[in-house]
Amino acid sequence: MSRRIHHSRLLILTLGTFAIGTNGFLIAGITSAIVRDLDVSYATAGQLVTVFALVVALAAPILATVTASVPPKRVLVWTLSVFTFGNVLSVMAPDFGWLMFSRVITALGAALYTPLSTSVAAQVAPKEEQGRAISMISSGLTVAITLGVPIGTWLGNTFGWRIAFAIVAAAGFIATFGIQRLLPHLDQTKVIPLKDRLSPITQLSVLSFLISGLGVTIGSFALHTYINPVLRAVGGWGDTGISVMLAIFGVACVIGVGVGGYLTDRIGAIPTYVATIITKFLTLAMFALLLMIPSSTLTIPLSVTAMILWGIASWALNPAFQQHLIKLAPQSSQVVLSLNASFLFVGISGGSALGGMVLQYGTLPDLGWASSALQLISLALLMISVRLSPVHREKDQRESV
Repeated sequence: MSRRIHHSRLLILTLGTFAIGTNGFLIAGITSAIVRDLDVSYATAGQLVTVFALVVALAAPILATVTASVPPKRVLVWTLSVFTFGNVLSVMAPDFGWLMFSRVITALGAALYTPLSTSVAAQVAPKEEQGRAISMISSGLTVAITLGVPIGTWLGNTFGWRIAFAIVAAAGFIATFGIQRLLPHLDQTKVIPLKDRLSPITQLSVLSFLISGLGVTIGSFALHTYINPVLRAVGGWGDTGISVMLAIFGVACVIGVGVGGYLTDRIGAIPTYVATIITKFLTLAMFALLLMIPSSTLTIPLSVTAMILWGIASWALNPAFQQHLIKLAPQSSQVVLSLNASFLFVGISGGSALGGMVLQYGTLPDLGWASSALQLISLALLMISVRLSPVHREKDQRESV
């Protein structure tokens, strides 16, 4: 196989990841446009994120089991076709109910794509380049956050929110066509039964650690889902300003991945995780304070600083979290990482639902306080998990001898 064909296959798989990543985070940037056009509240519009994430979380392990006997290439084509069709339905949506239904269809298509495309990338790459192939697929999500979401936000707020979904649909169509044409027939991947996927939850140390991460995610997305009205209230940011802020946040997320990996290697997973939780608590609390005080010359630089620190902490958390999770269940690493992905989407769903409730019965500053408080609750859950972990118990036993 020529290097050109190999890179073409990886590029088309990465385009699919880019489309799904952009779609998943796009709603936060175009909420105001949807609110104006469909005449719904911010709290109601935010439930588009809730439904999408919840469907992905619930559908992914079930669909992975159901499609166990289907060749990977066919599954990828099916999932991206459904995903693309869902985005076309979003473009056509005459009312909010239709748009909500389209998000369910889109989520069903997105649920399997990312983990399966990563596995396929490793299969089609030469053995000595598998690591780079996997990182390339992951970069699709990174590019989605740094470029796809800010550009989609600007286009959606400038020319109408439907154009943003149309562009995602076009990217999905191109990726689907490319996979059909370029990808070879592949052997079926080994799929773990649903019962085995859920078995690590019976370990209290694993469950409490996953719940700790769940709390962090809920707190983060309670605010992130409604970042559009928050930024408008904090510094009077307009459509272009919000796009710029989301781009800054995306770049900070990319930096955070590197920071998290470096700190995890230097000081350990748990100290890095604790540092990121505390940083997120402080930055989310900063948003709450900025929403309570009158605007001044410091408002804009402080809000930019908060976005940068929030982005770095959010993604610096991932390497530390995943490394410790694997350490808790080294014999079931693939299973616990799959569970982590489901918990992540449950957290996104729960965060947007919580944010909607806070906005319905409270105020924007309440949103910041609720989000920051959840970081502290998660820190307490982390301490419980550490005490329950086999690694900690072994250390205590050695010290008592």
